Amino acid sequence: MASIVMSGPSFAQTEASAVSAKVRHATALQTSPGGVWLSIEDNMRNVMDAVKRADWSAISGYAGLMKADLSALQAAGIEGEVKPHEQEQLLKSFSQLETAIDELVAVSAGTDVAAIQAAVTKVSGAATLTRIDVPMGLLEKISGATVRAEIINTPALQKDIETTVTLRLKSAISGKPLVSSDLKEIRTKPVHALIADPQLEDYKHVHPEEIDVPGEYTLSITPKTACTYRLWADVTPVKGQQEYAMVDIPGQEGCGSLTIDKSEKLEVKTADYAATLSLPEEGLKMAGDSVLKLSLVNSEGSVVENLEPLMGAYAHMVGFYDDFRTITHLYPIGAEPVTEADRGRGDLSFHFNPEKAGFVKIFLQVRTGGQEHIFPFGVTVQE
Repeated sequence: MASIVMSGPSFAQTEASAVSAKVRHATALQTSPGGVWLSIEDNMRNVMDAVKRADWSAISGYAGLMKADLSALQAAGIEGEVKPHEQEQLLKSFSQLETAIDELVAVSAGTDVAAIQAAVTKVSGAATLTRIDVPMGLLEKISGATVRAEIINTPALQKDIETTVTLRLKSAISGKPLVSSDLKEIRTKPVHALIADPQLEDYKHVHPEEIDVPGEYTLSITPKTACTYRLWADVTPVKGQQEYAMVDIPGQEGCGSLTIDKSEKLEVKTADYAATLSLPEEGLKMAGDSVLKLSLVNSEGSVVENLEPLMGAYAHMVGFYDDFRTITHLYPIGAEPVTEADRGRGDLSFHFNPEKAGFVKIFLQVRTGGQEHIFPFGVTVQE
């Protein structure tokens, strides 16, 4: 069966045609750390990609995930989060989106391309309008987030062009700007920005600098693509727990059709080093306490002995699940550097307690000779 190209408006194009008075609120929701709407948007893009591939069975699956997220919003309740005069409109939006999703599931069982295109466009429009009507507080009630991240005053990312990004952090409860003194210093920094492109090929770990405006921080990145990147602000409020406040950094290109390479990758070689990741014999299991063993050798095959302190450790690992939302941060087991003159070896172990099953792209970050090196691995966690 030949593949088809969507002729209807994209999710972003549909949003642009929404009532102008609601656009600002919609943008705020898009940058919320709550995973519910990010999940709905991700699955909307997945639906569109499946249509292009003429993969009808996948459409039904993604639509089902969207409906599950919608149910989470409805189950959370709206009392106290929505003004009485707005409740009727919100419930109407929920109903329209649910109906549109049901219609999409129904037509995807057939091969009527025009009907499928029309149903996808209808779901896209209904999802956009519903997102506009959902209040920020309801999303945060679901996600349990206490920190909200937003990107402001930042131009669209361009390939190979250094860009200054302004990150705003504030309390998801009170709206109060979060300055560095509101956050615990973890691994030598109050804010760790973990950034990746949609294919999980271009990873960056940077530390935003606080500026004079309360709650605002700046950082610079040079992306390898013009796609929209995702940033996880790894923060720990003084009176709270560690959180990953998630937000997108808009790029010049949507890149919604790109896919993640889910191949297992346990060896990475560069001109100077070879890194090998060893897994437990039984593999990686969800909710299990696994140990990942790293072997980092130089070009002569000898174990590296000059790992320099990097954020209070000799190495770091950051793992991104293929849902492009779930993230994990791993540190080596054993002694840590005490002074900047201390050096570590390249035979390290890391505790890994996977919270869910799925593919995980793990980036190892080390420093030698004043230069940082990143090694990408790919692993799969079984249920």
